[in-house]
Amino acid sequence: MEKIDLNQLIGAKMEPRHLEYNDSLTPGEPERMTRMAAAMSSPLLPGTPVETHIWKMGDRPAYFRLVDQETGKAVLNRGEFEWK
Repeated sequence: MEKIDLNQLIGAKMEPRHLEYNDSLTPGEPERMTRMAAAMSSPLLPGTPVETHIWKMGDRPAYFRLVDQETGKAVLNRGEFEWK
């Protein structure tokens, strides 16, 4: 099977959806997101389930990573999510 680059997934807005609709960050208001950044750390096969880990320390920003549920490896790491 051919692996795809995470750029393709991010371009398809997979990553922001995990965070925009997280009720603890922007309850019911995904348009409040102002900035998001993360480092790609591993390739991911299409259809692989991912898990989102979010740490909210203080008011802002929140930190996150996406983890491949099959291997436990981070596929997006050192993520930051900011909102207004």
